[in-house]
Amino acid sequence: MTPHCQFHFGLAAQETAAAIAGKLAAMPRITPLYVCGPAPFIAQVREHAQQLGWRDIDVHFELFAAAAAVALLMIGAPARAHH
Repeated sequence: MTPHCQFHFGLAAQETAAAIAGKLAAMPRITPLYVCGPAPFIAQVREHAQQLGWRDIDVHFELFAAAAAVALLMIGAPARAHH
C-alpha cells in the first residue's frame, strides 16, 4: 500500500468530519480524490472537498449500500424501514 493511503476506523461523527477536513486541507486542490464507503461518509467528503475548491469531476466515489437506500441518502431524503 502506498504511504498516502490511510484508514480510520471507529471514529465518532465529529472526529470523522475533523479527519476529513484535516486531510483535504493539506492536499493540493488538483489531487484526484477516490472515496469509497457508506453514503453519509462519502457525502461528507464531497461536501468538504467542494468547500475547499475541488471540482466535482476530480472527486470519484463508490457507494457501499443497496441502490434504493443510496439514492435516498444522496438526495437527502429520510430512509424508511420496510416491514
